[in-house]
Amino acid sequence: MPSKLIKLIARTLQDTKARVKVNQNCTEKFEIMTEVKQGDLLSATLFSIVIDNILKHQELRGNILTRLTQCSVFADDILITA
Repeated sequence: MPSKLIKLIARTLQDTKARVKVNQNCTEKFEIMTEVKQGDLLSATLFSIVIDNILKHQELRGNILTRLTQCSVFADDILITA
């Protein structure tokens, strides 16, 4: 991945704060200490970028009868059978 893209992504994850709504009241802001949050649009985008790069470097030509390695990718799950 280009270093410029890596830096851009890192900046979007810095100093992230959130509030939680309980009944009708919001908590004070708190810092989120994890990286990409589950359900964040960035999560799916990063997964697609990384998995696309990985799959491009695999030997996956042929069909189900002629390949020794099978790869199934869906959402954020991957199954590789060799």
